[in-house]
Amino acid sequence: MVSVILCSIVGVGYTGRAPVIIHKHMQNRMLYGLGALVLLGLFVYISYSDFSGKPVETVSPTDGPMTVESTGDMTREEDTVPQVKIKDAGGMAEDDIPLPNLIRRVTPASGTPASVAENSLREVARLKTLLKEKPESIGDWQVLGIYLKAVGDYRGAEEVWVFVTRKWPSDVVAYNNLGELYKENLKDYPKAEVFYKTAVAKRVDYIQGYVSLSDLYRHFMKEKSAEAPRILMQGLASNPESIELMVRLAKYYGDSGLDTAKAKGYYEQAIAAAEKAGESAFASRIRQEMESLK
Repeated sequence: MVSVILCSIVGVGYTGRAPVIIHKHMQNRMLYGLGALVLLGLFVYISYSDFSGKPVETVSPTDGPMTVESTGDMTREEDTVPQVKIKDAGGMAEDDIPLPNLIRRVTPASGTPASVAENSLREVARLKTLLKEKPESIGDWQVLGIYLKAVGDYRGAEEVWVFVTRKWPSDVVAYNNLGELYKENLKDYPKAEVFYKTAVAKRVDYIQGYVSLSDLYRHFMKEKSAEAPRILMQGLASNPESIELMVRLAKYYGDSGLDTAKAKGYYEQAIAAAEKAGESAFASRIRQEMESLK
């Protein structure tokens, strides 16, 4: 192979037999010189490349401890996000999805009650251990996000729930959880709106999604407050026996004082639905609320 390379460089014909040499002495000197250059090039190539032909990463001593991923990328050890294959709950093909960072240190936010911080951190550690061994457990991911949120690690909770929406896109609880996080904690109301809307679009029978979106419009996005009852009515149209939505509509019209007659109408619907379902005590409490209307 080297002979072929050298012969092609100096213009000497190579046919499998001895090369035809002209001015032998001069060409020998050229061959020796070029051979030395080729050997030097090979030495440099081997020194700075691996055998796959990719450059070998170099790390400055000031960069701190590093780990090499299978892709050849260099990342700090504390930021390494492992890759795993998880079978989608809906039967989709396996796919490589980066797990949330399970080795990142969690520090309770200032003002977190000591008892809440202690219990939450203990549960976070337990759940992370379980999830490292069994990352297919959607329930454990959901609960991990709740405990991260409890200690004020909102970005950690966001990372977990976004992962759940990517891996199990038909599970609407994570969408609602993200909506609550953006509404109550991160104060990003447009994002909260997107996740609530996504939840009810994916499952028209998801009552909590309608309730959450209506509350967002009524108490946080005042410019869209007129949408609050419309969302509840939309939910009731898809779920005509939902006592929760009937009571929410009654409270909306009753608390705002917009339409007492309408409020009583929804209360009466709720009372009838509760009695039909055999919930007499519940029906009695709803009746008391209706009678307290001014």
